[in-house]
Amino acid sequence: MSLLGNDIGIDLGTSHIRIYVKGKGLVVEEPSVAIIRNDGPRRKLKLVSIGNSALQRVNSLAVNEQLVRPIEFGIVQDNELMVQILHALIIYAAGGTRLVKPRLFVTYPCDTSDNNKIILRTLCNSISSRQVFLISKPIASAYGIGLKVNDSKANLIIDIGAGTADIAVIALGGIANSYSLDFAGNLINREIIKQLSPNAKIEFEQAEQLKIELGTARPSKINKNYPVQTPNGFVQIYESEITPVIDMFKESLRRAIIEVLKSMPLAMIPDVMEKGIFLTGGVSNMPGLADYLSNEFNMNVNVSIDPDHSAITGLGNIINSLDDIERMGRSTFLEAN
Repeated sequence: MSLLGNDIGIDLGTSHIRIYVKGKGLVVEEPSVAIIRNDGPRRKLKLVSIGNSALQRVNSLAVNEQLVRPIEFGIVQDNELMVQILHALIIYAAGGTRLVKPRLFVTYPCDTSDNNKIILRTLCNSISSRQVFLISKPIASAYGIGLKVNDSKANLIIDIGAGTADIAVIALGGIANSYSLDFAGNLINREIIKQLSPNAKIEFEQAEQLKIELGTARPSKINKNYPVQTPNGFVQIYESEITPVIDMFKESLRRAIIEVLKSMPLAMIPDVMEKGIFLTGGVSNMPGLADYLSNEFNMNVNVSIDPDHSAITGLGNIINSLDDIERMGRSTFLEAN
């Protein structure tokens, strides 16, 4: 199958890689994990499996295999491995093996350095792309939840994923100011592991489940519990044991939002106060988080209907309306090579 002329959106998330193909929709949604093997006389890295298939094999790895997470805090950690992963996933998404230079639309955390953007472009060009557009995650998410990105009135969007919490003020098709906070989903998991150690030695995936089951920005009167398997058998973990970590996350997020609001152009403040906060990303599902932010900042908090898919939906919307966006002269957010 030839992909000449096809446009492909790639949301490179710390927890999931999602791929949208024009005319097909969302065709790939895999956890951002892989199993690699180092074998042969030169110990060359070989990609064994990706995503869910890798997670299914995590308890039966060979001696020379390991499970890796190639994206941390929204940044690619291993360029060679990511080229292999993207090449395999895009071939799968295309439905064939003939890949003829598509245009790629790729998300990145809002405060990514220029050097990291260069690295991202380089690895995209390594998989034979015709052109690469880099799009800030808040912009993609704003398009995904239906905000009027090109409007003169400002919008405050907070996208809290696994790697970063991206806070941005968007108006006139661009970002007026932003802040990317590393204290997001995965760091919450790691802090939960530290909080429970050494009494309960748990793995990363168990911490993720505890965050989902017990993590709340509004502690309940009933101290809920959830069982986890440890080397010493099943242990009941209580909500109160997770609360200190969630409190640290809430305070870090509050301070980051204040920094964005303080540096926001004064003319945009009435817009933001009128419209409120637009909250998206997987962590936005945390119980009580919207109420906490609403109380702290005295404004409405609008939670996305499908927060996990806001960015990839936005990439699809951008791809399908690209001609109109360019005709309006509002395409400066598309950082093309």
